[in-house]
Amino acid sequence: MSRGTTLAVLLGMLLLWASAYAQVDIVGGITYNTYAVDWSGVDEFKSGPGFFGGVQYWINDHVGVGGQVEYLSTTEAHDTSSSARLTSLSFLATAVYHASFSDTIFVRPFVGMGVYTSALHVESGATTVSFEAAPAFGAKLGVQVGTDISSKVSLTGLVGYRVVSPFREKETNQKVDGLNFSGLTIGGGVGYRF
Repeated sequence: MSRGTTLAVLLGMLLLWASAYAQVDIVGGITYNTYAVDWSGVDEFKSGPGFFGGVQYWINDHVGVGGQVEYLSTTEAHDTSSSARLTSLSFLATAVYHASFSDTIFVRPFVGMGVYTSALHVESGATTVSFEAAPAFGAKLGVQVGTDISSKVSLTGLVGYRVVSPFREKETNQKVDGLNFSGLTIGGGVGYRF
């Protein structure tokens, strides 16, 4: 099953689960990310877009826990005969604290921890070759600032920092030099409360 299909199935399951309970938010958004990839001559792998989706269960008015799936991608690198892109898919357990500063503005510090995957995709003509590293542990820490636009819908902006441990080759367990998805993330999101 492709990563996109897996992500769609997981988000669909989360949506079905969330509708059965009160005080549950479905969240999603887009991000722009920097990465600590250090491969000589490949500056395109230093940043790129991403998106995330997940669910938050509110234990009380201030504390929420949940899960999130995040997809990260680098900008595509090109030469005369091929193109390459790095991608990462993460599965994170999350915790968030909600603080209201007025009737319309809230701040939510958050943390997420889990597993990050990584893959390098190279296309040359009609041929595509992919290399996948073994999953690595990672964490994300940041803050969301947002507003409730209705009793059910909220909009947020977010900034955070992601730390991912070194990736290793699946077969040899050797560290993959220079492959590091640690970096800044900035973006926006939407939440829907059931």
